[in-house]
Amino acid sequence: MKSLQIVFLVSMLIMALVIADSEKEESAFQTYVTKNPATPSSESESESEEVLASLRGGKGLRGHKNVRGGMTCDKYPRVCRAKGSQGPDCCRKKCVNVLTDTNNCGNCGKKCKYSQVCCKGKCVNPMFDKHHCGKCGNKCNKGDACVFGLRCAKVSSGGELGVWSRVEGEVLSWCIQRQKMVSSQVVNTYPLSSYTFGTKEPKMEKDTSVADRLARMKVNYMKEGMRTSVEGILLVQEHNHPHILLLQIGNTFCKLPGGRLKPGENEIEGLKRKLTSKLGANSPALVPDWQIGECVAIWWRPNFETIMYPYCPPHITKPKECKKLFLVHLSEREYFAVPKNLKLLAVPLFELYDNVQRYGPVISTIPQQLSRFQFKMITN
Repeated sequence: MKSLQIVFLVSMLIMALVIADSEKEESAFQTYVTKNPATPSSESESESEEVLASLRGGKGLRGHKNVRGGMTCDKYPRVCRAKGSQGPDCCRKKCVNVLTDTNNCGNCGKKCKYSQVCCKGKCVNPMFDKHHCGKCGNKCNKGDACVFGLRCAKVSSGGELGVWSRVEGEVLSWCIQRQKMVSSQVVNTYPLSSYTFGTKEPKMEKDTSVADRLARMKVNYMKEGMRTSVEGILLVQEHNHPHILLLQIGNTFCKLPGGRLKPGENEIEGLKRKLTSKLGANSPALVPDWQIGECVAIWWRPNFETIMYPYCPPHITKPKECKKLFLVHLSEREYFAVPKNLKLLAVPLFELYDNVQRYGPVISTIPQQLSRFQFKMITN
């Protein structure tokens, strides 16, 4: 009987201890809740911090997936306003700036043409647009025109500045009209035997190699700007076929007579000066009466390289050289004095045509440039 009482007392004591311990843990939990209340503001703040960390590339919790790649502007427009965004506008799930983007100019999907740029949401051609000459916002003064995106120039009715003419409402062409220029679609060509050829002192080249020539061109460009050169196409006839007079340097290199203009020099007067220097006699009485005709071609040098193009590439705003080829009308009889270190060759058009490897792209395309003229073969 006494043993049962002892077991009962021990069991009651254990139960009392268990109850007391549970009350202690509950009070401790209540104390923690009181000191650290889980309010909705703290939960949302911690959640936003976790999302922000994931957007910035933070690691976050273990197994948490970085959702940066899935944040596209079509679902989350505010990502385009974040720092480092490509633009504030959303086009096809990409952040762009419709004021400057050439693929989304003004509106999503509106692409500008190859030669155009996007300026304030409009596609413009910086080569000729007088409100955006060369670059966006470069506005020409009233009465000026944009010259190939290089500068703004005055427009006149003729004379030495030239005339800008609009073709089909969009294309602007630079029509070179000079008071001293001979304009004729009929070209009189006389036999090669009608002309007299002599020699004079050598005309040494300023450069010994192509690299030296390009280096000198770069130095002159830094001082004077774009190089402007003019060359003359002198025509004679042999066997009832037009021939062009070329100067040969050494055994392989051929070029048209002409050269670089002085800063501000008139093209026609400059070409006459160069022709006299290359082929004119020392006596003023024997100097040919150069009759400069139309400009048949314009070539551009984008960089300090040997490559030239019959157009100025639209992305080139500062070309290094502009070369113009003029047709020269010869009289029936003239005297040409050739420097002793050069040779004067009469090359037929069929030899020049498409012969780029021998004569280069400028000279080999002269037959195409002269195809619009009518040649009148005059015999003795």
